[in-house]
Amino acid sequence: GRFPDGSDADDNINDFKSQSHSSLSANAAAGATNIKIARTNGLKPGSKLTIGNETVTIKEVGSTGATTLMYRAVAGDKSLQVQGVQDFRAGQTVKIGNEEFKIASVVQGRRPYGAAGNTLVPSTINLDGALRASYGVGTQVAGTGITLTAPLKSSHAQGVPMTDNAPTPGAPNVY
Repeated sequence: GRFPDGSDADDNINDFKSQSHSSLSANAAAGATNIKIARTNGLKPGSKLTIGNETVTIKEVGSTGATTLMYRAVAGDKSLQVQGVQDFRAGQTVKIGNEEFKIASVVQGRRPYGAAGNTLVPSTINLDGALRASYGVGTQVAGTGITLTAPLKSSHAQGVPMTDNAPTPGAPNVY
């Protein structure tokens, strides 16, 4: 879109602004006020965000990513064996159950190859502290996500794209 009002000053750096874009890292149910996303670049409180055909307002921007436990994690564990570590990075905040930790390190699992009996080596999220409770297979491990000012009106599936600052051809853009 052209910034701020659709005018053209022959300056491509100042006349045009790009949209922030991301996708859902986990399903988001209707009524949810927190969503898990892949990227937070360019997002800030007060920004409008379009998810599918729904527009929401951001209240708070947190950390990215969402996955599930591949194996049971017991109280005292500092490592979580998970389905994947895409969108996670060392130093970010992650939540499991009612517990919150900083990620010490992230290890990407290997893809299986060779004989059909070879099994997937899980990805690992190493935490800066020990779990206080135990969690079963399939428990969500996620960044703190994006908190919204109002609940979602409809459900959205994992992978649904989202963007902010949609250009408005023929009218002033809102940035």
